[in-house]
Amino acid sequence: MTRDIFLAGVLLLLFSAGGVAAMVGIYQAAIERSDRNRELALMREIQQLVPDDAYDNEPASDKVDVRSSRLGTIAEMPVYRARKGGEPAAAIISTMTAGEGGSLGLLIGVYPNGTVAGLRLLPGGNAANNAVPSETTVAGWDRELAGRGLDELSPEGAILREEEAEDEEQQAAEDDDGEAQVAEAEADPAPPVPPDVVRAVRSVLLYVEQHGETLFAEQPQDVEQHEVEDDGPAT
Repeated sequence: MTRDIFLAGVLLLLFSAGGVAAMVGIYQAAIERSDRNRELALMREIQQLVPDDAYDNEPASDKVDVRSSRLGTIAEMPVYRARKGGEPAAAIISTMTAGEGGSLGLLIGVYPNGTVAGLRLLPGGNAANNAVPSETTVAGWDRELAGRGLDELSPEGAILREEEAEDEEQQAAEDDDGEAQVAEAEADPAPPVPPDVVRAVRSVLLYVEQHGETLFAEQPQDVEQHEVEDDGPAT
């Protein structure tokens, strides 16, 4: 009888171990699936930020983690590097700023000449925000900010070049279909970009201006010091 009890205990232990192993396997598969989905979402956002023909590497894999108060957090944030023929094509920088429902995670693309390539929400970076802006709203911010440089974004969070905008509106009015263009713009105006978002983009441009060369360094040791430095608050 003792032998039967022992065998039963061994069988129970084996079944328990098998069940635990199965649960661990399922959990691990779920994590891997989640990581893969996040990577795919990131790749889609990068493709929206930087034209496909502007780079020939895999930016999602060409990454360096950096830490700077200019990126809105004390945590390390990933920077994805797009290259063409080995030369820098764009940096896609993760940053945090204030949003209506909490911290807002953004991906900001910056070209080597210091202008904005585009702006998107950071995939998986806004789970704690209960008022995440819609894709339409973010697309409007993107249209307003793309192509702009430091001289067009004020420290107070305003987009400059108002005179240029007025000139473009005047030119549209002088065109044959100018009235239709103006009417269309008035019917579907771009959403205003919140000052906090403008300041976040400006801060990222300042960061790239200061660290552009080391951001694209090929070897990890070239960016080791750069990863841990804190260059003070954005101005």
